[in-house]
Amino acid sequence: MRWNFGSVYRRIFSLVYLANIITLVVLIARYAISADRSKFTYQQASIAVTGNILAVVTVRNEHMVNGMFWVFGTWSKNLPLGFRTLAAKVYSYGGIHSAGAVSATFWYITFLVLLTMEFQKAESLTVSRSYIYLVSYVILLLLVSMLVSAHPHLRRTMHNWFEGIHRCMGWLAILLFWAQAMLLAVDSTQTSGTSFGKTLLVSPNFWMLIPITLLIAYPWTRLRLRPVEAEVLSQHCVKLNFTYRNVHFGQAVRLTDAPLRETHAFGVIPFPAVPAPMKHDQGSTDYTHTEKGPLPSKENNNNHSDYSHDSNPSLAALKHHALTSPTTAGQLTHAGERGFSVIISNAGDWTKKIIACPPTHIYTRAPRTPDHPVRIIWSTKDPVKTYGRQVVELVYKTDPRPW
Repeated sequence: MRWNFGSVYRRIFSLVYLANIITLVVLIARYAISADRSKFTYQQASIAVTGNILAVVTVRNEHMVNGMFWVFGTWSKNLPLGFRTLAAKVYSYGGIHSAGAVSATFWYITFLVLLTMEFQKAESLTVSRSYIYLVSYVILLLLVSMLVSAHPHLRRTMHNWFEGIHRCMGWLAILLFWAQAMLLAVDSTQTSGTSFGKTLLVSPNFWMLIPITLLIAYPWTRLRLRPVEAEVLSQHCVKLNFTYRNVHFGQAVRLTDAPLRETHAFGVIPFPAVPAPMKHDQGSTDYTHTEKGPLPSKENNNNHSDYSHDSNPSLAALKHHALTSPTTAGQLTHAGERGFSVIISNAGDWTKKIIACPPTHIYTRAPRTPDHPVRIIWSTKDPVKTYGRQVVELVYKTDPRPW
């Protein structure tokens, strides 16, 4: 129950969705029992639609995501463990995105019903209202299509289709929302006599569509085509080296070779510093024992003396070598240089294509910048064969006890 329906993601989804549905039910009930139809109009329903869409795109903005992680990661440090555990689930913020999208669709259906009822009161259908009908029902088709394609089962089995529908139909829907707002303003000027400009300026939808559009366009202002050096580690893995900026652990960057179709987020690995000679004295840190037990040593494992000649060293040998042996610049690619790496492993169609045909240039978006210590959680099959000695040793040097 806790990990399925009771997950934090679904609890957030339920909270946002129920708040919308309860509000909608109350307004519909008030509309049904009252003779005053002005208590619930299509204009009010459209405000709820646009408000939910604004929440949907805002919560996906990377600066907003950084802000949430900073707030929940910083302010909860002095709280009891239970509160800190809950704050650590901030990554479930996607529940707001999903619930807002579902709620916006139901509000939009209500808007369309009220709009149709209002327009049917007129004796004839004007040209502007015929276009409003056309645009409005096309928007409904787009919203329902995006909702259906986002179902977990369809999203897993037809992920590329989901991405395409979500992107292209989402952009088209925003354009049509702008067209709808303009057409409704034209219709209002014909019935009320107010000017077109004044009608727009007093419309909440107009003012919410502006930040919605800017939030969607903003990531594209950070899109850059960067040169990249591909370093093939195995048939299942490739390392991409970038030199355009420095980063630190905990950041991420989005990569793509087709910006209009898809982007993929990856964690970044800063280029290593030029290693200093390791000091061996009585004050040196003893890495031969950890909380997980003793590490191999020359006394209990003679193979370590032949480490450099071993074509397939064990993880224990790699860990011992990483923590007890000095690292030379020759052992690390790009040591002391400006830049960072991204490791791409075979996890789908796009990654498989990048591994098979490593690019010389690729599109990037600027990395995110959380500022907090990180631990390494790594799940992989045969790490030495897949990623190579250098990567495995780098993992152990960064975190002697990776999970």
